[in-house]
Amino acid sequence: MRSPLAQQALDKVLKTMSKRQPTRIPFELIEDKLHEYFGNISAVATDLQINHLDLCTFIDKHYELRDICLSYRTSLLDQAEENIRLDLLAGSFKATKFVLQTLGRKRGYAPMIEDEQLPEGNKKKIDLTKYTPDQLKKMRDILDMKTVEGDFSPLPSDD
Repeated sequence: MRSPLAQQALDKVLKTMSKRQPTRIPFELIEDKLHEYFGNISAVATDLQINHLDLCTFIDKHYELRDICLSYRTSLLDQAEENIRLDLLAGSFKATKFVLQTLGRKRGYAPMIEDEQLPEGNKKKIDLTKYTPDQLKKMRDILDMKTVEGDFSPLPSDD
């Protein structure tokens, strides 16, 4: 940690300058502020009266500062995942739905989007002439919510 005299000198530098460039602020002060604000770059920029984008550029150029930010973000993500895990263990429907729609997406738990909800640019015409009668029957069965047995053969791409 910094001595009280050194801290006073840094505080004086901060008060006498307005909207400084990060390069004109002691590296250690930026490092300390990143720790103080748990890697929140916006909070550091506001506290040090630095332009947010200038500070981001400065941090990107210094791996030590980048690592500080990444370690706090990783820690926050770990905590969020732990909260979801605890909610799942407690039987939370919202947590269960969230996990199924994100982690379970590849298993088919993605939310259904009705055609009317799609923006006009996302609606796509499908050329049904590319499909065999068996493939069309399987698609009809799926749309009718019937049980379809057997393997699905790959469908031709519309792209």
